[in-house]
Amino acid sequence: MPLRSTWSRIRPQKTYFNEVVGQLIWGDLDFVGKNAPLLPMDQLLNSNSESVQDKDGQKKESPKQISNRSYYTTILTQKITKLINIPVMSDHQRVGLNGCIASLALASVDNQRRFQTPAEHSGLALTEIVADPVIRDKTVLHIMDGLIAQFAGGPEFVPNYTQSPGILILSRDPVAIDTLALERIESWRRERKVVAIGKDANHVAQAARSGLGTNDRDKMEIVVVK
Repeated sequence: MPLRSTWSRIRPQKTYFNEVVGQLIWGDLDFVGKNAPLLPMDQLLNSNSESVQDKDGQKKESPKQISNRSYYTTILTQKITKLINIPVMSDHQRVGLNGCIASLALASVDNQRRFQTPAEHSGLALTEIVADPVIRDKTVLHIMDGLIAQFAGGPEFVPNYTQSPGILILSRDPVAIDTLALERIESWRRERKVVAIGKDANHVAQAARSGLGTNDRDKMEIVVVK
């Protein structure tokens, strides 16, 4: 069965809107495919469709291949009632930390490359995606896999920048886990003289301000089980 036909039967209805425009690629729900050639960004922004010439010199209409809308996966919206989030302790070259919040947000919607920048709007977007009831109300536990941790070059695996703390961090508070993970990753980066993540991981503070959890160690109850 063609992929597009399958999607049309289970097309997700839940979307996340953000002013930031993203270039659609294969895998995004609204991407049209080979019949819609990529056009310069300024042309795409100026109209709903473009008159372009094919290889034979004939004019044809090409639909927009950009969007400011992202669709939540149907696994979240239609197939599950409870979610256990299991991220790996890792940095992220574009959003600072690939922890509970970022990994869950980026994996839950399409057209998400527009949020993979160390900017204020990215932090807010990642927070808003996870804060939506379709994720927040279904997530019952976060388990951070810190058996082997990636402190630079992530989320791709780069053996030269890994540590083996051999830990798991469990909580219902994703902000607390990300805060603890970020502390460890920053300390390893200092030891190896790698530039600090700093505000690239601003989504952690954004999530705390939004009420998704706490990034204040004094408000955390940390229980160590050996």
